[in-house]
Amino acid sequence: MLTPKVFMEGSANTQICDFGSCNDFSRQHYVQDLEDEEFEFIQLSAHSSPIRHRFDYIDSVEYLYFNTIYSICNRAIGYNLFCCSACNWDLSGAEGFLGASYLFNNNKCMFVVGSTKTGSMLGFSDFYTPLGNGSSVGAAMKLWWLNFCGASHSLSEIWWHYGMSILEDPMAMLKYQNDNDCPDSIMLNCFDNLNHSNVQYYRAKTNITVENAYIVPSGIKVILDAPQVCINPSFVCPIGASLEIRNKGCVINN
Repeated sequence: MLTPKVFMEGSANTQICDFGSCNDFSRQHYVQDLEDEEFEFIQLSAHSSPIRHRFDYIDSVEYLYFNTIYSICNRAIGYNLFCCSACNWDLSGAEGFLGASYLFNNNKCMFVVGSTKTGSMLGFSDFYTPLGNGSSVGAAMKLWWLNFCGASHSLSEIWWHYGMSILEDPMAMLKYQNDNDCPDSIMLNCFDNLNHSNVQYYRAKTNITVENAYIVPSGIKVILDAPQVCINPSFVCPIGASLEIRNKGCVINN
């Protein structure tokens, strides 16, 4: 399941492709989707080991290995890997493992959610609802655990959900974009300290201008998306902050 742009279930920008409804969802199809810059958050559901995904495609079985994933420089900010053992950093040895390949194949990924053993999340709405409402990944994971798993656990819940982990930053917050907010132009004179997300996304129909007084705090990622992005020559992005420029602009889904 590939979920772009907005991190709330039911969003118009959510694309779901599952076995039986997408006959072309093969290994190659998934790799192409990873390379598609539109996808900023991805949930994949696939049989897996620590080092490879399995795709049952028509009458064949295809595998996607961690080293291929590592070679793809996609733009996703986060992943939820509904893939057995994808975040098992212990049994993978010196080769590497799937979770790390997603995390380190670019400088944009902020977190990977997945299991260190067989099983994965289930009860996704208990995770995505708080995540879409502005909770951090770690807080959303905690709420999922309390609301879906509860205080006592059956053997089935232990087999499925023990081992769930977050790689990288549990404080990442992803509610940063209003899909219907797309002005003609944006002028950034000072940082928006009222927005407590550590990912801030600005997009415009024509241009975005960044003045030298605009300072991105350490630990914050800012994405500027417009056909033309103009940055004052005196602007400096401090160490620990991240500024990404895209030149696509607005695509409004009606």
